[in-house]
Amino acid sequence: MSEPDPENEQHDLAREFEFLLLKEGIPATPEQRQALLSTYADLKSQIGLLSSTLSPEVEPSTVFHLSKVAE
Repeated sequence: MSEPDPENEQHDLAREFEFLLLKEGIPATPEQRQALLSTYADLKSQIGLLSSTLSPEVEPSTVFHLSKVAE
C-alpha cells in the first residue's frame, strides 16, 4: 500500500470544507476561507485524537477527588 499523499489530503480537506460552507450558507471571503481552513484542519485532527480509544498506559495518571473540595 502506498503512502498517503499530503497534497491530495489537503485538497480533499479543502473540498470538504468548501462543501460545508456552501451547505450551511456561510459567506466567506477567500482570505477568511484560507484562515478557517487551517483551523478546520486542526479541529479535525483534535477530534480524531479525542475520539480514539486510549490504552491505560497513555491515560493521565492524575486523579482528582472533588469530595474534598465540597467540604
